[in-house]
Amino acid sequence: GRVLSYEFNAVRAAVAREEFERNGVSSYVSCECADVCEGGFEGAEDGAADAVFLDVPEPWRAVVHARDKLRPDGRVCSYSPCIEQTQRFVESLGSFFHSVVTREVRLKPYCVDFVPPPPLSVSPPFYYGG
Repeated sequence: GRVLSYEFNAVRAAVAREEFERNGVSSYVSCECADVCEGGFEGAEDGAADAVFLDVPEPWRAVVHARDKLRPDGRVCSYSPCIEQTQRFVESLGSFFHSVVTREVRLKPYCVDFVPPPPLSVSPPFYYGG
């Protein structure tokens, strides 16, 4: 299989390609500079994708393009930080997709600091009788 990645920003796309090469995965992972909301997923075969993952501000604009690239049992996933984006995305799925599930993931940040323990004070010495 292959992973086709599309990045709108040309600098980030170039950095991604360099990272794929450096990590030895460029033979099966690629990154193209493209706006999938406007032009779709150029270079991807129609009806062949197992899944499409969207991390774009307006994912509903890419649904029609994703639909063309997915296999009949393919899946589409969108990462949306606000409920308004999620609502519009789900509405855009229309009759093209079924079994829609929405999940909210909340990460709780933790601040880890080194706090040295207070010094031990042992006085007076303890004696155990015997």
